[in-house]
Order: sequence, then C-alpha cells, then structure tokens
Amino acid sequence: NYDCEGVFTVGEQVYLLTKHRSDTNTRLYRLDDPQTDRVNELTLVDEFDVMGQAVGADASPDGLKLVVITYDRIWLFERQEQTQSFFTGAISWGRYEADQVEAVCFAEDGTLLLADEATARLYSVSIDQLKVR
Repeated sequence: NYDCEGVFTVGEQVYLLTKHRSDTNTRLYRLDDPQTDRVNELTLVDEFDVMGQAVGADASPDGLKLVVITYDRIWLFERQEQTQSFFTGAISWGRYEADQVEAVCFAEDGTLLLADEATARLYSVSIDQLKVR
C-alpha cells in the first residue's frame, strides 16, 4: 500500500508521497534528519484523498505550492507559509486525459509540465485552468 511515486524538496527538506493501491489517499512524509550510515525514519506530515493514485509531485521554488498528479487529475495545494501543512491551504484541481502521465513540475511561466511515459509527450497546463475546490 505504500509505493513512493512523488518525491520533491522544499529547500533542504525532502518529502515523499505514497501511492496506494487499495484506496485513493496519499500520505505525505518528510525526511527530517537524513543520515547516510543508517536507515532513516520518515515523519508522517499529512494525508489527503486525491481520488486516485498519486504518481508524481513537485513543489514551487518558494515552497508555498505543491502539485500532485494522479492518472487523471491535477491537484494544486497552496499554503501561506512553509510551516503550514500543504493540505490545509487553498486547494485547486482539474482533470486531464493522457495515456500515462507520471511526472509533473512547475514551469517558470505559471504553467505545469506533465510528462507522459507511454507516449513520450510533454503537456503544458496553465495553473489558471484549475478549479478552486
């Protein structure tokens, strides 16, 4: 139940999102004290129902926005400050159609780039197209 498909950073902090096969939730974990000489424990930060399987994620350079994709949805989480949980801030979302998108990132022009591994296509989606939840 705990595939890790979304990995992103905010500053020096590493975050991981789970992909669940038995439900539509994703859990957000943080690596607080990375060590190379032992097994690292993760801190559970939050959980959110993405209505699918989370397959990719990215944080904006300022760390205030998080984008999470499933096989057919884009979720955008916006927080006011880095100490706030991503999932308690403003939430926008939208649907998309593609064969197998499994990567997403923020572009500099206010768009999101989605990469389809089945077709080798790159899609651009404007953040403004997403609906506020």
